[in-house]
Amino acid sequence: MKISLFVVLLIAFSQPVFAGLVVKAAVAQDVLEYYNKYLKGRDPLTIDSFKDPGARRDIVELILFQQALSIGGLKSRVEFVGSPSYTRTVMELKSGSILATGNTIWSQDLEGADNLWSSPSTVRPGDFVAGLYGKPDSIAKFKKMEIGKIKKLNIVTSSVWKSDYKALTDAGFKNILDVQHWPLMVRMVGNGRADLMLSSFRSTDDLSFTDEDIKLVPLPGYKVALAGGRVWSFNKDFPQSNQVIQAFRKGYKNLEDRGTIRRAYKECGFFNERVKDWKFVRAGS
Repeated sequence: MKISLFVVLLIAFSQPVFAGLVVKAAVAQDVLEYYNKYLKGRDPLTIDSFKDPGARRDIVELILFQQALSIGGLKSRVEFVGSPSYTRTVMELKSGSILATGNTIWSQDLEGADNLWSSPSTVRPGDFVAGLYGKPDSIAKFKKMEIGKIKKLNIVTSSVWKSDYKALTDAGFKNILDVQHWPLMVRMVGNGRADLMLSSFRSTDDLSFTDEDIKLVPLPGYKVALAGGRVWSFNKDFPQSNQVIQAFRKGYKNLEDRGTIRRAYKECGFFNERVKDWKFVRAGS
C-alpha cells in the first residue's frame, strides 16, 4: 500500500519533541541561496515531487534532510548555516562548530573522525555521474571534436572537491582550472575563460541548467564517473546530538525503505536514464 508523505509526517507529529533544540546544519552559501529561491515560501516538509526544472541534487538533499528528521520524530527547528566552502563545512563539522551537514558530503573526507556519525551512502558505486557542461554555442563545436581534443580544453573545477578533481585527472583532462566556488565556475564558462565544467545532470528536456543568468548544456554522448559514498554526517559531541541522530536514523530508513531518496534523485535529473548509454570518459580513450 502506498503511503503518502502527508500521512508519514502526520504520524511523525505524534513522536517526541525536543523543546529548545535547534539543529544547526552547514550548507554552502550559494546552495543556501538557490534553496531559498526554490522554496518560494513553501514548507519543505510538504514537498513530495521534484520534477520541476528548478530542482537539483543539493536542493533536494536539504529538503530530504528536514523530512528525515521530522519523520524520525524530531520537531526542533532546523537552521541552515551558510558556509563559504566545502572545506570549511567539513572542518566545522569535525570541530563541533555545527551539528550536521545539510547536504551529503563525500564519506572519504570523514575518514578517521571518530566523533562523527554518518548515514548510509545515498549513492551506490557507479551511481554518481556528471556531465561536461558548456555554453550551447561552444558545445555545438565541441561535439564535432574527438575526445582526445576535448580533454585538452580548459575545464574548471575546485581542488577542494577531491572526487571531482580526481575524476577529471583520472579521465585524462590536461588543463584543469582551479577555483573555489560553483558560481565562479559558471561565470568562467559563461565568459569564455573556461570551456567546460562538471555538473550533475538535470531534468530539463535538454538536460540544461541556468545559473547566474547563464545557460549551460552537456556535451552529448559523454559522462564522467565520480567515486565514493555520499553521506549526511553529524557531530556526536554536540549537545543533544544523540536525539537528533536517532531521529535522523529512523527517518532516513523510512525514506530509504519507501524509495523516496532514489525517486527524488531521479525526478531532479541526478539519476538520469537519458544518459545511461553515454560513454564514460576514461584515460586513454
